[in-house]
Amino acid sequence: VFGSAKSDPALLPEAIIAAGQIGTPDTGALLVRFLNSRPAEKVILLQTIAALGKFKADEAVAAIAPFARNVDSEVRQAALAALTGIGGDPAAAVILPLLNDPPAAVRRGAVIVEIVS
Repeated sequence: VFGSAKSDPALLPEAIIAAGQIGTPDTGALLVRFLNSRPAEKVILLQTIAALGKFKADEAVAAIAPFARNVDSEVRQAALAALTGIGGDPAAAVILPLLNDPPAAVRRGAVIVEIVS
């Protein structure tokens, strides 16, 4: 379903959710590859970032990190939430710069993460 020429785009949202729920290293790697392909549809992008937030892996942090600097504050907030779910020093290193983010909601999220960490 992820990137196959014969895949049905209508199945993609369900496949992303299922991959996040399965939670194996293989499904995590699949989601990382898919996120690295930069899905064009925003809802798919947000779902993929959220699903990767369930994986405690440096590869997930690396894939999500660029989206923490996205021009869209909703995408930045999704990245923050996912990185919060992952936790650890690599995620914190990405979250700290969000303390200077213009939208208050993103800054608030970054502050909460740092207080809880």
